[in-house]
Amino acid sequence: VPGLSVTVFDLPRAEKHFQEERKRHPRGGEVRFLPGDYAEAKLGGPYDVIWLSQVLHGEGPEAGRMLVATAADALAPGGVLWVQEFILDRENPEPPWPALFNLNMLVNTPRGQSYSAGEIMEFMTAAGLTRAEHVGAREPGWPAGLVRGFKPA
Repeated sequence: VPGLSVTVFDLPRAEKHFQEERKRHPRGGEVRFLPGDYAEAKLGGPYDVIWLSQVLHGEGPEAGRMLVATAADALAPGGVLWVQEFILDRENPEPPWPALFNLNMLVNTPRGQSYSAGEIMEFMTAAGLTRAEHVGAREPGWPAGLVRGFKPA
């Protein structure tokens, strides 16, 4: 999008892949890479939008709350945080993919787990975001869902 400014924040070892993809898909606008580890670094900002995709499930609730709070702090007033995750429905595990993924996280990570939309919205509210809502699946049948919250203007 011409005039769009994007910052991709990822581990330093991802920069080579980022540069390769950037060359393959020139789109206009400013796209830059910011190396770091979300567990240790500030995200910079302020940003109008932050897209946090498939990261929370690798962390326990305390670290997940801190990560959402870090992202909320990096938003500009009026900005929006989008979280994409495999949303777990603790009452009705259908489709089964998020529940199976949750089991995988519990077995293969020290504290990781899948989260319900309500839990992610609670992380957002605790971080000072408002109007937190579960938007639903990215597309019909897609196992990942979207949750968003807004930083007060």
